[in-house]
Amino acid sequence: MIELCVRRFRCENTACTAVTFAEQIVGLTTPHSRQTPLLRGLLTRIGLALAGRAGARLASAVGITVGKDMLLRLVRALPEPEVGEVEVLGVDTSPSARAVTTARC
Repeated sequence: MIELCVRRFRCENTACTAVTFAEQIVGLTTPHSRQTPLLRGLLTRIGLALAGRAGARLASAVGITVGKDMLLRLVRALPEPEVGEVEVLGVDTSPSARAVTTARC
């Protein structure tokens, strides 16, 4: 566990909607986050590998308390992978793949 002391700043502008600001430490804290970027990355990898309940059990075994829904939420939050150009396109010409209809009298 890390014990961290950060400074809080008060905004002097009365028109500002944010009344206070907390100091951020690059690479260790992010605004409105309950996890460090390193822990979030670890949980995302566990979620990608095992997803829901199995991922939560693995995380619990290594000492991280997390629910199955959180792991799934992290996986869904990932950006879609870039789709590259298709180099080879195969066509199946076997008889079972073709839709052949015959009329029987």
